[in-house]
Amino acid sequence: MIEQVTVGKTRAWLLWRLKREGRDVQCLVGLMPRGFQTRFVHDGRLLSEYMFDNWASAWACARQRRLELETDGWIVESQRSIH
Repeated sequence: MIEQVTVGKTRAWLLWRLKREGRDVQCLVGLMPRGFQTRFVHDGRLLSEYMFDNWASAWACARQRRLELETDGWIVESQRSIH
């Protein structure tokens, strides 16, 4: 199950959260007027964000970044995260 959150006035979905050495990285995908915004938040601060025309592209970006982080030793915090 994907957790739904509200960030400002934007409805977003928390796709995954990874941890390493007391640090935290989250991926949120928000529905915007012109598409979907994928956001990567590191220790509570916005690290980067990308706009996509469709959910599949936003999801693919999130999945690719997660794979890169897991390769670097980050681990999944919750079983609710995407696989």
